[in-house]
Amino acid sequence: MNFSSLSKEDVVDLESSLLINRTPSTAERKEFVLDFTKALIEADIPLEKAPKLATFLQKYCKQGGSVPAPSHLRSDYLPELYPQYVEDIKRAVEGKAVYGYWMRQQMPAAAASFSTPDTSRLAHLLNLVLETFPESFEDLNKVCGLVKRVFCKAPQHRLELQAYMQALGLAPVMPVFAVLTRWGSWIDAVQYLKENLDILNDFIPTLPLSSKVVRDLRQLLEEKINVLKSQAIFITEHSSEIMSILTRLQDTSRPSSATIHGELDDLCMLFEYGCSAGAEDWRPETKEQLRMLDEERGACSLLFQQAMAECSMRLQAVMERHPCMELFKALPVFDPAKVTGLKKNLGDYVHVIPALSQVSAEEWHHYIHIDKSDAVEVSAVEWWASREDRLPTLSPLAALYLHLPTTSVDVERLFSHYTMLLTKYRRSLTENKIKMMLIAKFNFSHQE
Repeated sequence: MNFSSLSKEDVVDLESSLLINRTPSTAERKEFVLDFTKALIEADIPLEKAPKLATFLQKYCKQGGSVPAPSHLRSDYLPELYPQYVEDIKRAVEGKAVYGYWMRQQMPAAAASFSTPDTSRLAHLLNLVLETFPESFEDLNKVCGLVKRVFCKAPQHRLELQAYMQALGLAPVMPVFAVLTRWGSWIDAVQYLKENLDILNDFIPTLPLSSKVVRDLRQLLEEKINVLKSQAIFITEHSSEIMSILTRLQDTSRPSSATIHGELDDLCMLFEYGCSAGAEDWRPETKEQLRMLDEERGACSLLFQQAMAECSMRLQAVMERHPCMELFKALPVFDPAKVTGLKKNLGDYVHVIPALSQVSAEEWHHYIHIDKSDAVEVSAVEWWASREDRLPTLSPLAALYLHLPTTSVDVERLFSHYTMLLTKYRRSLTENKIKMMLIAKFNFSHQE
């Protein structure tokens, strides 16, 4: 087309026509803004920052254009997204066992008497047992603190350590820092020291000695490197069981209430054995490292015994004082793979699990004697779901008790997101808006 022959009016008409052809429809525009709002919420980006992205969107998105004001995103688009999330949640949990105090009015008739003490404190109490290790091993705890101060507050030191490890032909692994509020992070820091203490001992002298922290760390490593290594190996080896239990308890997607009492019993036996173990009685790596010590060998082994004795005492206190320990002890009755070796009388469980009073003697007898050969091949939850028609009262009860929460990490994560959402610059959000944004944030995976 020869544009030079067009009049000014023709050019204006052509530009208008092109503009109309590339302008998205109202439906497309609305879908774009809804998806944009959802993306901001899921990425923890405050809606107030939406206008900052306008230039980028106009350049690279055909639906870009102007971005609605943050107040419009909250008042017009967020309420439209919220029902979609609610429906997605309903579809995700439909036909599945869901535990929650708020569900009391929706429970089946047989579970009307369902009531338990607070079961969610167990993981917190086990973490208190785990705190025995940093309290008992003062020098190793001091090294963890000094390593954190040397590397966490000085990025240049991390770069130098990375270059040092690469020069040795090693994959650079940066120090792991203990965080007071993060369960097991001190053990993770000790695990790092166990694997890299020799490298740190060689690297620290290359740092300037003008820093007192560097001097203190260097002196401690030079004087006690073998003892520190023995302690790190011992802690890593002998805390693996309790760390494994804590990890499983924090994985709230997997029921753990029916197995926790047996795991705690095993843990008690481990700590009790350690109370009297000698230098040759520890686990392989610890025993091997102790053989490399001379006069410190006996003192190290005695310190290990004292740590295990303290762990044993604290764990016994947890098991004696926790209000739900009797309940946890009885819950394996809902595990079809284990019930064969347990008491068979219904009356032995009703005083601990009152809801079982709703179960008829006939149904209980049917459960005790039903074929359970497939119980080892599927989870207890799946086994009960497949017997719902044959055990109509026990099945929903089993689903509820198997999903009893043993930790409150989900609630704590929720509070963490509250703090990210309610910054000092965002104090005008209404309660309803906060609820909508949190629902969207925590449940966006159901959209996929």
